[in-house]
Amino acid sequence: MTKYVASRSSPKLDWQNSRLLGRDVAASLKTLKGEDGPDLLVQGSSDLLQTLWRERLVDELSVLIFPVVLGKGKRLFGNDAIPAG
Repeated sequence: MTKYVASRSSPKLDWQNSRLLGRDVAASLKTLKGEDGPDLLVQGSSDLLQTLWRERLVDELSVLIFPVVLGKGKRLFGNDAIPAG
């Protein structure tokens, strides 16, 4: 199974079956969504999620909540989040 990587830089991908999505992540993901294959998952990137929501590329959202929150962190739904139904 191929692992697709979104990055602002051009890292060397040493992981087996890894592919960089390139500079236009939204366009790359639109292409992938049009192909047959497994579901695409995003883990741990609220910045990337904001881009995907803006481009209407999120079909389903599952949020896991853990009961312990310490300190200040990045908000998943920050002030600049786009409202959607």
